[in-house]
Amino acid sequence: MATYELEEVPQDYLMMGQLMQIAGLMNLLGGMLGTFVGFAVCVGTYGLCCPFMFMGIPAMIAGVMELQWGTDATKGRPVENLKSKSLGGLFASMLLLVSVTMLGLPGLILEIIIQTKLGQREVAAFLDEADD
Repeated sequence: MATYELEEVPQDYLMMGQLMQIAGLMNLLGGMLGTFVGFAVCVGTYGLCCPFMFMGIPAMIAGVMELQWGTDATKGRPVENLKSKSLGGLFASMLLLVSVTMLGLPGLILEIIIQTKLGQREVAAFLDEADD
């Protein structure tokens, strides 16, 4: 991996890293809340709805990974294959929104903004140059 000075890194990439950190935090908190709610449903139904207990785990995993990738992007380090990796956060936000909590909505909006930032020519050229 090549290292870059912050002046050489596109500003949209740095902003996308900050948005990815916030989205990762939202996914992590939403996953924790979803796991707690699932645990409460499991206890409340005397174990009949145990699969609900695990609904927040994919969001927590995606949140931790997004925090790491967002930190790397904020520091100006290119992350390999970031556009495909960030789709996991988008999926986790949609899973939170559909299944457990409304905390998935701000995360989903941020994930859509992240995808648009990753699709910009300047950011895509920076990531392609870094992969070479």
